[in-house]
Amino acid sequence: MMVCCRVMSLCACLLACLVYMGERPAHALPKTQAELREIFDGLTKTSIKHGDIPALFNPPTITVNDASNVYEDEEPMLLVAFPDGIGIRMYPQSTLVWHEVVNEYLRSRPYCVTYSPISGSFAAYESSVDNVDLIFDSEGRLYNNNSVLIDRNTGSLWLQLPGIAFDGPLAGKGLKQLPVLWTDWAHARKAFPKAQVVSRPRGTSRQYGKDPYGSYHAKDSYYQSDIIYYPLSRLLDRRLPPKTPVVGLEVENLFFAVDIGYVKKARSVNFFLGPLALLAVYDDAVGSVRVFKRNVWGEVALFRMENKQLVDIETGSKWNMDGLAVAGNLKGASLDAVFGVYAFWFAWAAMYPDTAVVPGPTVVPDSALVKGN
Repeated sequence: MMVCCRVMSLCACLLACLVYMGERPAHALPKTQAELREIFDGLTKTSIKHGDIPALFNPPTITVNDASNVYEDEEPMLLVAFPDGIGIRMYPQSTLVWHEVVNEYLRSRPYCVTYSPISGSFAAYESSVDNVDLIFDSEGRLYNNNSVLIDRNTGSLWLQLPGIAFDGPLAGKGLKQLPVLWTDWAHARKAFPKAQVVSRPRGTSRQYGKDPYGSYHAKDSYYQSDIIYYPLSRLLDRRLPPKTPVVGLEVENLFFAVDIGYVKKARSVNFFLGPLALLAVYDDAVGSVRVFKRNVWGEVALFRMENKQLVDIETGSKWNMDGLAVAGNLKGASLDAVFGVYAFWFAWAAMYPDTAVVPGPTVVPDSALVKGN
C-alpha cells in the first residue's frame, strides 16, 4: 500500500505541473527575426538527411511486466507525464536513439517526445500550434550539436531542446512543455508498475539492443568521453565537464542547470536563482533529481537530509520526495515542483550561455543548515 500511495503521489505531482508549464511556451527565446536568422545561419550539416531517421507515430506499448524480459536494470528509461488521465509512459533510450522523435496522438491531442543523442537532450511537448496538430521528424542538421526538427505540416524548422521554430511559416512559435524524468529501468519499473512501455518496432533491421554511440555506461563510448562531434556557436563552458548530465530548467525567465551526479551525492541542495529560493533532492525511489521552490506558507525554508529523511531546518517537520510535509508542525504544507529538460552540460550551456549552475556560488553551504544560523 505504501508503494502504491507513493506512485500515485508522484504521478499527481508530475501531472499537476502540467498546469503550470502549459501556460507558456517552452523556453521563450529567441525574440527577434535577427536571432532566428542567426540560428539558421549557424546550422551544421551532417551526413544525415531528412527521412534517414524515421520518426515513430503512435507506437504500440506493452506492460511493465511484459517489458521485464526485454530490458536490463541499467537501461536508461525516459519518462513522460501526459495529462487527461493518460499518466506516465516510458520510452527506452535504446529505442529513441534510432528514431529521435515519437509522435503521439492520445485522447484526441497531439504530442511529440524528442531525444537528441549527440546532445543527450530529452524533452516532450504538446505539438499543437494555432489549432494545427503538428507531426515532427528529425531534419538531419544540428545547431550546437542539438537535433533540428521539421514539421510535416508547414516545413518549419524547430530546435529540439527549446521547442521553438526558427525558420518557416511558424518561425517564433513555441511548443508547450511536458514534465519528464530520466531514470533507469530498475527504478522505473518499481516506481511506476502500471505505466505503459513503448515497445521496440518490429520488421526493421535496426539493432535496438545496440546503441550506435556506444553504451551509456561504457568509458569508451561517446556518452562518457569529452568528444564533441560538431562545432559550437560559442566557447565551451568549463564550469562542468562537457558530458555532465544535467537537468536544465527555466523559472520566471531565469535559466539554470543542476548537475545530477552532484545532487545524487549530496542528497539535498538548497540554492538561489536570483530572488528565487530552490531545492534539489535526489529521489531514490525514482532514481532521479527533483526540484522544488523552497517557499512554505509565504516563508523561505531550508532543508537537509537526516537519516535519509528530508526535514526543514526551522521546525524539523518531515517531508516526502513529492514536496509534501507528512509529519511535524508543517504537516500538510507542500512545495511547488519545477520540471525541465535533460541534456549534456555542453549543449545546455551553448544554448543558454547566461545559465546558472548547481553546484555554484548560489548553493547554501552546509554550515548554514543549522537551526538558528
